[in-house]
Amino acid sequence: MPFSYIEDDLTSERLSLRSPLRVKSADLLEFFVENREFHAPWEPLKDETFYTLESMKLLLKSQWEDHLSRRAASFYLSVRSDKKIIGTVSLSNMVFGPFCSTFVGYRLAREATGNGYMREALSKVLEIGMSVYNLHRFEANIMVNNERSKKVVRSLGFTYEGTSPNYLFIRGRWEDHEHYVFLNGAWKRG
Repeated sequence: MPFSYIEDDLTSERLSLRSPLRVKSADLLEFFVENREFHAPWEPLKDETFYTLESMKLLLKSQWEDHLSRRAASFYLSVRSDKKIIGTVSLSNMVFGPFCSTFVGYRLAREATGNGYMREALSKVLEIGMSVYNLHRFEANIMVNNERSKKVVRSLGFTYEGTSPNYLFIRGRWEDHEHYVFLNGAWKRG
């Protein structure tokens, strides 16, 4: 395996961040089912086949393959005293060479909001992105009306670079997104 940290849980002060290799498909399905309506305003439409154990197995397998090929890194969050999945953070579309860039994506369970967990998890994942992958540029695209998400990235040193009209097809319609960027060197620890 290219990176030994994947074999064990990464930890922050209060959280464990597990790789797709260390997550059970039944636990992931529970997370998506419990938060289906909560996440719906911010995500593409998902048909019923997504909410199956087979779909979760395929998702985890695909994420692990992306990790091995250095295309992406996905992490599943839980409070350190519990194994229940409360969120996800991913670095996707990793590009190396002179660009050294990635997109940051994340979601949190409804029950876990308001505790600073996502800021803590993103802080740890940025640290991994810089120290393990040597990435320079982290990009987050956030729907214009998602104030909580924008607050999280701004608190970590992401800067607003502009708005992209009709950027992503979310919940059956094209949505504008604000583009935020974190550059390696603009570090504010969580």
